[in-house]
Parts: sequence; structure tokens; C-alpha cells
Amino acid sequence: MASLTGSGTFGPYSIGSDSVLRVIEFSGIPNQNYRFTLQTTSGDADLGMMLCAPSTSYASRGGCSAYADEQGTSGTEQMEYQIGDTTNWHGLIIWNNGASTSSQFSIQVEPITSWSYIYLPSVLRNYFVDPYEDNDRPTSAENFPALTNGTSIYAYTYDKVENEDDDYYWFTLDTQAAVTIQITNFSADQGQLMVLDNALVEQAKTTNQNHPTTMYLTTNQLAPGKYYVRIYAQGNLNTQTLYELNITW
Repeated sequence: MASLTGSGTFGPYSIGSDSVLRVIEFSGIPNQNYRFTLQTTSGDADLGMMLCAPSTSYASRGGCSAYADEQGTSGTEQMEYQIGDTTNWHGLIIWNNGASTSSQFSIQVEPITSWSYIYLPSVLRNYFVDPYEDNDRPTSAENFPALTNGTSIYAYTYDKVENEDDDYYWFTLDTQAAVTIQITNFSADQGQLMVLDNALVEQAKTTNQNHPTTMYLTTNQLAPGKYYVRIYAQGNLNTQTLYELNITW
């Protein structure tokens, strides 16, 4: 009894006399799909093949539990089968349907691989994630860490949820201090930069027009407490341009 292990081309083998079965044991990888190609290399082409379960009696085709059955006169037969039994062994039975007793054949065994495709855009781009969104209101700004003395942050001039134009930040003063804030790389046509106290009363403000790329303000001496920075952008917002905020006191 011949045997095949894994994949490749095996043979040539002789079929023998008419209707005599040729049993070849096959050992594959469990749960792997295989393609078996039976090809006549000499003599008549009328051969068939059947893949049987392990421990099957190979005395006759009738006693074989066939998983696949291909036969014909084309000279080349193919079948595909998934090896599911964990014992690995299966019998590949070749029989003669009336071909010459001198017929020879070879068997090619190929593992079949399943492919999954992920379609990507033709241009890939990395986008900065604004860590302070959603901050379109003073209350929502407080969901994020407070600005501290010497802070520099980068953000977009738009709101990812409501598509509005306010960005709020907050900070606290432990002692009286004058606060300086600078915005650079600002992309909107018009902008306002404000400092509000905890009651949302304006403490300082600067307004720029005609595409201000920089806004700057310094407050008077502010009492200890909580304050808000409000940045307002209006007109032709570039949602892919980051501004930089610097705050010191």
C-alpha cells in the first residue's frame, strides 16, 4: 500500500488489472482543504478515485464511505476535500473503469488556502485626534484636564459632534496672576480669543479679522479661581489644520 503525506506530486503508480482497486493512504493536516488531481501518465484514461474515511474496509468501493467521487475518461480527474478527522489518515482509492491494465497515473495534492481581502483607499492618511473634543461648552470642557502654566496643546477649529465653532478650555489660578495666551496657525477667516471667569463674565478679549493666523492676549491681574478660555472661529474653517495654544501665567 502506497502512502502520501502532505502536498506535492506523487507517482507514477500502476493501476493493475481491470476493476482492481489501488489503495493509497493519505495523511494531511486536520481541517485543511486539499485538492487532489489524478492524471493518467500512460495507457488509457478511464480511471476514477474516491476518498474514504479512516478505518474503512477498502475491499470494495461499496464498502467505502466516500467523501468525494470523480470518474471519467478525460485523463485528468480532480476533487477537493477538507480533512476534518483528527487522526489524519484517509484512504484515496483509485480504480480502473476498463482502462488498460498497464495504465499508470500520478497524483498531485495541493493545500487550498482561503483568502480574505481588505480594500483600502488608494491614499492612506494619518489624522490627528483632537484630545479635547467635544469641548464646545464650558461644562463639556471640564470633562478634560485643565490647562496648566506653560501648557502647549494642538487642536482643530471645529466640533466633531455638532460641527460648531467654539472651543473651550479651563484652568485655575491658585494665586493672583496675569495670564498670557497665544494662538498660532489659526485657519479661520475671523477669530476671537477670550478669557471668562467662573460665572462666564468676560475678563479679556482679542478679535482678529482677515484670516488671522495668530491671536494674542494678556489679562490684567486675575484673582485666584476657575477660568475659561474660549476660542471662536468663523468662516472657511480648515478642518485639517491644527492650531496651537500656549498659556502662561
